[in-house]
Amino acid sequence: MTNPLKDAIRKSIERLGYVVMTKERYEGLLTPASTPVAGSAPVVAPAVAPIQPAQSPDSPRKKFDFSSLPSAPAKLSGFAPSAEMLRKFEDFYPTVDGKTSLEPAKVLAIFSAVQYLNQAKIEGDIIDSGEGKFDVMFVVARALDSLGDTGRQLIVYDVSGVPRNRSLDKLELWGADFTLLEGRRPRPMLIAEKLPEMLAESGYPLSNITVLCYPRDLIEVKRPIALLGLTAESYQSNRAAIGTLFPRLQPNGVLTVEGNETTLRPTIPGCVQHHIDAVVEYLKMRNLSLPFWKPTTEFRLTIVPKSA
Repeated sequence: MTNPLKDAIRKSIERLGYVVMTKERYEGLLTPASTPVAGSAPVVAPAVAPIQPAQSPDSPRKKFDFSSLPSAPAKLSGFAPSAEMLRKFEDFYPTVDGKTSLEPAKVLAIFSAVQYLNQAKIEGDIIDSGEGKFDVMFVVARALDSLGDTGRQLIVYDVSGVPRNRSLDKLELWGADFTLLEGRRPRPMLIAEKLPEMLAESGYPLSNITVLCYPRDLIEVKRPIALLGLTAESYQSNRAAIGTLFPRLQPNGVLTVEGNETTLRPTIPGCVQHHIDAVVEYLKMRNLSLPFWKPTTEFRLTIVPKSA
């Protein structure tokens, strides 16, 4: 005979999401899975693969294989990697690996150039003039920092005219030097620019790194240049940069060039002449024939002699 009170309590508990069962049934559910229950098939625990121990941070690091990288030509003996330099590069490469999009051969070439400048005691700044990318300068900064050569100015010039490095949100409707309420021009305020994260994390002194963008920033060169990075693009502002910067390159300084006559960049504004290498044209105009090391199809570098 059912008990109306018990039925009402059971239904109330079930509405709350609970189940009422006898003590014997509850204890049966608590029986370990490895212990066969009378009248049922034994339960077999699934096989679990052993967990491999995590690699310790102090574990030996896999060394970089640079044996297949192209070496510098004989005419550019200053870039020829000695056994000591290759050992240094083997230690250096993991500090930039995965932090840039540069090919290992390009990293080796940049590292060799910085080593050459340091050993040959070529004074001057490092300038990378092009589309405002920071990977090359990041490697330069890391290489200089590893040598303790941190007194040079590192300057990235974006001559493309594309506002990719600095936003225009600081431009105000009436200009930054005029206030409607006061009706007069206040003293100009210098706004500290924040360096791109990649350069800020290079380890190089931040006070010696500058990013300038054409046409917003004034690009003037008064100091000698030890390493000059150019792009082969043919638009007018880049041609002007080549003609302005190259004469400041120190005797026996390093010239690097990004791209060539087959590089097509239709996104760059201005008058672009395809299948034209602006650096080659400039060197021909100056009657200069320089041997280049081409570690990749899109990157080449050379040592500019005193006669240039």
